Amino acid sequence: MKGTARAAGHDLYANEGTDVPVSGQAIVGMGIAIGLPHNTYGRNAPRSSLAVKHRLTTNAGVIDSDYRGEVKVVLANLGDQPYRVEKGDRIAKVIIEKIDNRELQEVI
Repeated sequence: MKGTARAAGHDLYANEGTDVPVSGQAIVGMGIAIGLPHNTYGRNAPRSSLAVKHRLTTNAGVIDSDYRGEVKVVLANLGDQPYRVEKGDRIAKVIIEKIDNRELQEVI
């Protein structure tokens, strides 16, 4: 769900509570699966407010268009305090981007 009509991405909400340790990371399930259009992918992006206030960012954030499993977010804590994610928290955004799926040509 987008926060506003002009938002770049769709908000992702935690489906579970977890702790993100200092200088560590945690995988947080969203409890959803999505179907993306052909020639697109989803890119998990950090929420600005969490990045600024708590130094949280996202890692490993590519959702291929043929992936049908649960969407999960890898949250990385760059701060000096542990961070607690609660069920229902908005923790990231998924941005749908177009891609060029042409085959690569190997050159020597």
